[in-house]
Amino acid sequence: MVNDAPLNLGLRRVSVLFASIACFALALAVTTHADSTTPVVDLGPVTVANGIATVSGHLADQALAGSLTLNGQPVAVDASGQFSTAVNLNGQSSLSVSTHDPATGQTVTTTIPLSTAGTGGVIPATVLDQLKAAGVSVTIPPGGLTTLDGQPVKLTGTVGDPSKLASMTVNGQDVLGQLGPGGTFSTQLPAGTKEVTIQSTDRQGVSQTETFGIQSTSSTIQTSQGTSVSAAGALGLRIASVRYVLRGVQAKKRISMIVTVKDRRGYLVRDAIVTARGKSARSLRAGTNAKLSSKIGRATFVLRPRLARFGKRLFVIARAKTPSAQAHKTTSVRLPRLRRRS
Repeated sequence: MVNDAPLNLGLRRVSVLFASIACFALALAVTTHADSTTPVVDLGPVTVANGIATVSGHLADQALAGSLTLNGQPVAVDASGQFSTAVNLNGQSSLSVSTHDPATGQTVTTTIPLSTAGTGGVIPATVLDQLKAAGVSVTIPPGGLTTLDGQPVKLTGTVGDPSKLASMTVNGQDVLGQLGPGGTFSTQLPAGTKEVTIQSTDRQGVSQTETFGIQSTSSTIQTSQGTSVSAAGALGLRIASVRYVLRGVQAKKRISMIVTVKDRRGYLVRDAIVTARGKSARSLRAGTNAKLSSKIGRATFVLRPRLARFGKRLFVIARAKTPSAQAHKTTSVRLPRLRRRS
């Protein structure tokens, strides 16, 4: 199993805006313990006067140089990472600082209400402290979130100090009110979800919104019997059929049992774990080993009924399992009477 690595709300090379003394910070965190890393963007004192916000700062990561915007307006960044600009707020009541990672497609926006400005129209350097202290982190597998064959995606994470937040949502659904022990949260994104948006808002109304995509991969293949999907990619599971082969039973005193498994879309399921056993503990001579279903969803077992079962009905329980589902089915077959030797 691959260990997932938690990321501070801010994924790989996705900046998160934090505050430091007399400056704002746009920060990215990638750490195995959800710790903050050094901010990649520092903003100098922001002054708001006559509908104009005056901002300057430094961008540490040149890969993000072409993506930095203030209230949707591009900000030029020089070769050393420095920038300085005056932004016309056009009547807007907040200052939004955004960055977009072209490599991952991930975007982070921190929105600061102008009502947080103090004397002289200067927004205090502590304005983002509550968001930083909240310590929101999400768990992202290596390579990012991925849905296999359209399965739902489970998103997990933690909030270090929930008291610092007024709300937190994942794709518009409340998370803050559903926190478990230690501030953990878990939410399942419906099948077909292509994007995740996490929004955290502190008690001043300062918010941080992070959006990132969900990759889609497929394990389906075409076979002579129809579409086949891996056990990991199956949506649900059912035992579609059980077939018995009695040919040669008189001579060998054994029968074959063929189990076919499918998911709820009707796809054949390969690599599911399938087992078969007698309903009665004494109906078969020996237990059967678990088998993996083939690419056409089949697992074949050789059953050795006890002699006392011949001429009677044999009941067998078939069970199948994938990483996310399991199914069972009981079927029966009438065994022929054994011919007496002359």
